[in-house]
Amino acid sequence: MGFVEQCSLPVTVRPLSEDEIEALTPDDEVLVPASDFQAHTGLLERAKVVAGRHGGCGGDKVRILTVYGSEHSVGAVYVPSVVGAEMRLINDSGARVSTTLFIPGLEAPQAVERLRKALRAEFGAGVVEVWNERSGPVRDIRWDVYEVRRDLVEVERAPYRVGNEPKRGRGRKEWVEVERRILASGVRDGHQHHYMGKERMGWSLDIKLHNPEISTVDTI
Repeated sequence: MGFVEQCSLPVTVRPLSEDEIEALTPDDEVLVPASDFQAHTGLLERAKVVAGRHGGCGGDKVRILTVYGSEHSVGAVYVPSVVGAEMRLINDSGARVSTTLFIPGLEAPQAVERLRKALRAEFGAGVVEVWNERSGPVRDIRWDVYEVRRDLVEVERAPYRVGNEPKRGRGRKEWVEVERRILASGVRDGHQHHYMGKERMGWSLDIKLHNPEISTVDTI
């Protein structure tokens, strides 16, 4: 059995037409040529559309994100079909889980060892592979994360006097907060940084020390 037969299964597919490609949405799962194995014609992997048709070079029409995390453009898009050509679809070997856990009341070495024991008990010894491991203490500090929207508003200057005559200064424009809402409260120290980069158009993040009057706590 060769390399392709070991890592894939046969699947019958048909190519999508240009109109069908235009109609794809980010929720549609499709099959695309595996970019890492271009020499092996007919080897496919699962993907979803990131953006619609574009004027790329080399005939590439669609920007896709594979289920394995690779983003690139492709010129051919397929879907399973009863009638069509037989190609090969790459198998999944398991799941990669990247997460940050907070374990209360333990130092990092004890927390890691107990976590490994729990994983071995659940999945069996030698089944779970640790690819990357970073651990450390967490300060006993909590934060609140707010979404803030600001608008450029004209603000009138305070009046001033020239001789005996009161004068009113010209107005100026300032960014003024017009709306604030809580995004998460009581998040533990370090966790607040995971919200950075999630700003939406017109909104920014404001991170402040936790207000005890806000009772909700962000947790699992």
